[in-house]
Amino acid sequence: MENYNIVPFSNIKKVLPILNKISLLGGLSQSEISQVFSLSEWKSFNKNEIIFKKGDSPNYIYIIISGQIKLYISNSNVEYEFLDFTVGDCLGEASLISIEPHGGTAICQKKTECIMISRKTLFNLHKNYPTLFSKIILNIARELARRLHKNTDILAKYMSLHSNIN
Repeated sequence: MENYNIVPFSNIKKVLPILNKISLLGGLSQSEISQVFSLSEWKSFNKNEIIFKKGDSPNYIYIIISGQIKLYISNSNVEYEFLDFTVGDCLGEASLISIEPHGGTAICQKKTECIMISRKTLFNLHKNYPTLFSKIILNIARELARRLHKNTDILAKYMSLHSNIN
């Protein structure tokens, strides 16, 4: 998917009230946050708009500044609601970092605005701002570890439920 008109992000005032919810920016100084925003892009998505589909090549990390996105995964042509992302959450980072196609389909549940960090921007940070890049990667790792822990709990509950049925 990811073929849509995007614009440079410039409305920092819109993000200030939710800044503490954006784990990707945790521990960054004001100047580092400004640097990230100056390299970021912005896009507004409509309700039911697909952000990316399973199998698409990852090009962005999406940070939700308003709205809601659900990630759906499919198995044997059956689609399951997997994760729910709201204000301050980011998605797409696992695929972008692992250089793997998206494992699910992300669909807006209502009008949603996102700050987007492109693959190119991430590589630019790596080359020109290695300390800032390291902090962002550490924040991504922490967020992915939290999700893994949460999904492990969900899987354990599912397995427990399934073993009680047999």
